[in-house]
Amino acid sequence: MSEHERKGGCPTTGKAQYWSRREAKDAIKRHHYKDMMAYKCDACRFFHVGGRHGETSRIAHRQGIGTTPIPDAARQLGVSQAVVRLIVASGKARGNDNHIHTDDLNQLIQLSWRQT
Repeated sequence: MSEHERKGGCPTTGKAQYWSRREAKDAIKRHHYKDMMAYKCDACRFFHVGGRHGETSRIAHRQGIGTTPIPDAARQLGVSQAVVRLIVASGKARGNDNHIHTDDLNQLIQLSWRQT
């Protein structure tokens, strides 16, 4: 373990935490990982190492993997697209104007199921 790596790990993902993107990239090189990238975690605000799942860039990875288009999410939740965008804008779910993270959508579906 690097002296710069935090002990323990991310409470959300369990992944090793690095203070900077550079330290995470150094870990990628040190361990000879292929198709891996350094990214900042939304949960713990430290940097992690993760796979691109076949994507060639971080942007492509972020736009495609683990997201659901807002219109589809609205249909699944039985609400308007504006409501889904409001949930994302308020920080209650990760995403942007076009997509919501699928994990967060699934949690919202479970919460709404329990409420009925």
